[in-house]
Amino acid sequence: MSEEPNNKNTDAPDVISFDGDKYKWKRNVEEHLKELLEKGFFLNKKIALIGSWRDHEWLYETLGRFGLTLSYIADNNPNKQGVIKLGIETCSVVALKEIDNLAILVSGLYASEISEQLKNLGYKEEVDYVLLAYEKNSQERDIEKQNKFDTGIRKGFDICMGMKEKYGEKPIWLMHQISLGDLYLFSLLLPGVMGKASVSECDVVLVVARKTTAHFAEVLGYKQVELVPLEDMYFSLLPLVRLMGDELNLHNAVYHGTDEVFVRMINYTSIDFLDSFKKGVFYLDDDVELTYPSFPHRDEVVGKLFEENKLVPGKTILISPYATHFMPSITDGQWETLVDLLVQKGYTVCTNCAPGETPIKGTKGVFVLLEDCECFVEKAGGFIGVRSGLCDVICQADCKKVVIYDANGNATLEFHGFSTMGIGKRITEIVNDTIHTDEMIKEIGRMF
Repeated sequence: MSEEPNNKNTDAPDVISFDGDKYKWKRNVEEHLKELLEKGFFLNKKIALIGSWRDHEWLYETLGRFGLTLSYIADNNPNKQGVIKLGIETCSVVALKEIDNLAILVSGLYASEISEQLKNLGYKEEVDYVLLAYEKNSQERDIEKQNKFDTGIRKGFDICMGMKEKYGEKPIWLMHQISLGDLYLFSLLLPGVMGKASVSECDVVLVVARKTTAHFAEVLGYKQVELVPLEDMYFSLLPLVRLMGDELNLHNAVYHGTDEVFVRMINYTSIDFLDSFKKGVFYLDDDVELTYPSFPHRDEVVGKLFEENKLVPGKTILISPYATHFMPSITDGQWETLVDLLVQKGYTVCTNCAPGETPIKGTKGVFVLLEDCECFVEKAGGFIGVRSGLCDVICQADCKKVVIYDANGNATLEFHGFSTMGIGKRITEIVNDTIHTDEMIKEIGRMF
């Protein structure tokens, strides 16, 4: 990563348009960066970023679109210090004092607190640092937010009443995350919490925000699934949960979205992904037995895929190089090296390709339906993929599986790890530090 200062006033690109209020913050960031460029805030300075841990990749790419280079990442959380993201080793906020000519961007939940910290360190706001797209309080903005909140609540109430008219007084659960992994883990606990033997016996209404999630919900056994726009989830139904969720039997199915205190605490505890559902969703004092889904083993469907692609059972490996929530650091060339190593050992390699995705060179592109993924990898004999919801779907598959965690990604071994959660079987988990990736590729090749 270059640490050269940004020594010119780069022409700002046109601000990219995002649809819906979900992307308001991203629009505001781009507008703010454009203003800062015009003011010369970055001139002859190196850029440091504090906060917005989960948005680092997007912020890095956005800075790049403006002709800017991120040189430093800082964080007050000691667990994040020393972690390499985007090829940059995260340092403490105090350590920035050792670096001259910085333009510091502050973002995230703790922006105002970090601002006070920087002032105490001798930095001046709007001169040495800025709160990136930070909305400062004003009476007008408060009124605008209140009006938006009231409108959203009314719409959410109407949506909720429509579901109650259709389904009666059944519990309504909001799965506003589009990740399949969140739904999978929620579903491991739901039957035990309700005293049922399977998801199909749980008489609940599940509300989701994407067709793929709705399909997976039906595969898991949910009988009553409602699809609503993500915007309505965030700005109508989730506020309604906070306001009168108990009265309406309306619940949040993930740990974030309603309880900001729990979200802030989670990064400073040893809690894991599965625990977040136990403590932040179901509020369990004691563990309940996990109920793993029984996927349909459609041997004829999977057999046809094997026949069409000339795949050999037990000598086929499915790779999953893509993820929807981040851009993995493993290059196509590195995947091709791994494919070559596996082919030399007599394996046929397939790339799991959703529509629009391209198979890695030397592999066969296959599109396996979610309900058939477990059966497919068991028949194949092996799986290698970056950490994504697909890994949750096949975590119980009886075959050798390698799951890769990316130091630049949102998933971490400490929080999302199968070994950490104590679920899944025959899974080897590896962290790609983004520096020794070539050595990691060779190591994975030796595992098969």
